[in-house]
Amino acid sequence: MTKTRWMMAAMAAAVLLAPMARADGDGGEGAGDWMGGKMGKALQLTPDQKAKLKTINEEQMATQKPLWETLGTQLKELKGLVDGKAPDGQLTAKLDQIKATRDQIMRNRMDFQGRKEAVLTPVQRAKVTLAMAKHMKEMMGGKGKGRDRD
Repeated sequence: MTKTRWMMAAMAAAVLLAPMARADGDGGEGAGDWMGGKMGKALQLTPDQKAKLKTINEEQMATQKPLWETLGTQLKELKGLVDGKAPDGQLTAKLDQIKATRDQIMRNRMDFQGRKEAVLTPVQRAKVTLAMAKHMKEMMGGKGKGRDRD
């Protein structure tokens, strides 16, 4: 699998795994609730699994939020540098900071994904993998010319 496809698969897994703790339907509305509800029902999560996943999700949000905020600030700063026609050295330094922040976000995402997967049974993990593959197929253009049809 190429690096790009691997990254896309990791991101899709994160999207699918992140809302599982909300499988009981509590909380607000949105895609996370929809996926959490459907995914949670499909996985038949136990109350203990729901509680563990909820705790992991809360930790993930607490860990990632400041990084996303930092990344947003860094991107605004980069725009200012570009608009101000900053020298290459300043641009490179800012790009390096952005890369470091993005890398940390991805490392954290993979760590939390592993922790979430550890809560699941092999059958549940298999269902997540199949759902992820379906989601990736839809993200990559769905069923089109030359693609397998279900």
